[in-house]
Amino acid sequence: MVDWVLETVKEAGVKDVKVIANPHHADVAAHLDARVELIYQREPKGTAHALRQIPEGELRGRQVLVVNGDSPLLTAASVLKVIHAHQEQAKPATIASVEDPTRDDGRIIRAADGSLEKIVERKDATSAMRRQVHEFNVGLYCFDGSRLAGELEKVGDDNKAREFYLTEIFLHLRPVTVVKLDDPDEAMGVKDRVRLAKATDILRRRLLEQHMLSGVTIVDPDNTFIDAAVSIGQDTVIEPFTIIKGDTQIGSECRIGPHVYIEDARIGDRSDCGPFAKLRPGTELAEDVHIGSFAELGTWATPTWAWTPTSARVRLRPISTARTRTGLRSVTAHSWAWTRCWSRPSNLARNRARGPARSSPRTSRTARQPSVFPLGWYGESQ
Repeated sequence: MVDWVLETVKEAGVKDVKVIANPHHADVAAHLDARVELIYQREPKGTAHALRQIPEGELRGRQVLVVNGDSPLLTAASVLKVIHAHQEQAKPATIASVEDPTRDDGRIIRAADGSLEKIVERKDATSAMRRQVHEFNVGLYCFDGSRLAGELEKVGDDNKAREFYLTEIFLHLRPVTVVKLDDPDEAMGVKDRVRLAKATDILRRRLLEQHMLSGVTIVDPDNTFIDAAVSIGQDTVIEPFTIIKGDTQIGSECRIGPHVYIEDARIGDRSDCGPFAKLRPGTELAEDVHIGSFAELGTWATPTWAWTPTSARVRLRPISTARTRTGLRSVTAHSWAWTRCWSRPSNLARNRARGPARSSPRTSRTARQPSVFPLGWYGESQ
């Protein structure tokens, strides 16, 4: 999740990026190590306490942008909007807000003249505030670093959570510019799995819109899932129930789906894949390749044969030439079926009479127990 925030601030032109992390979250620290400068907050005592972990000398004389790390929906355009407003107004601090009656986060309380009076966190909001105030803090701030360093120590923990809130600094740092953002979703902080699912769906739709605006046809956006690192060429059609993950590259004028799963694969121009196909990591298809129904391609380097209780060994027609990272110069991929059957003893006896099998997995199943036999694909060196 923090990757989205880092990508956003870097896209907005921020150069010196520091991440304040909890040392107990070792997986996060390992993920970010060597990518950004990590600063550890040994005790989680609030956002102002986190900012105190940065030496004052690194704050003074700079413009300091502060962004919550659980805000993956923030866009670079909104970050730039806040930075430009801060530079134009030349005030000690600038913050972002949204109007959203459905939200319950830190509320922005304004004075009679419309200026910022204070920010009240959710735990400290009164019933009247919850009914009447629907302008919320986004968690996106821009400060004069020298003023920020001078006022940080004044922030106390006189609140229900006994934490040092960064929002308390606006009681000492005035005046403040408030920039309203148009999209309330950008203020969503992912604090539980429910919000994580909502944020994931919003990001998925943004990615699909980017692909469609770039000339990709997505037949059913509600049932199509494409990762951020995927690249797709113009005039390619993505059918419903398609999942494309990882560092996948798909050429132009292709047709993918329906019901296709692709991960870390390469597909050349004018190729088609599916329905009901799976491309495993490392698969590379040349141009003008056809992958038919119920096919699975991977990077196995040795032939695989199998036997099913209901029929003798069956090989479908060759589908085309595919390149893989198996060490072979090239391979010919052959499509095989996944056969669902009932392992009746009478069928086993009849099929065994047809001839010997090269292998017979799971042939000792009890009567009327359903079995699924993966028959995969194999490659022949050329």
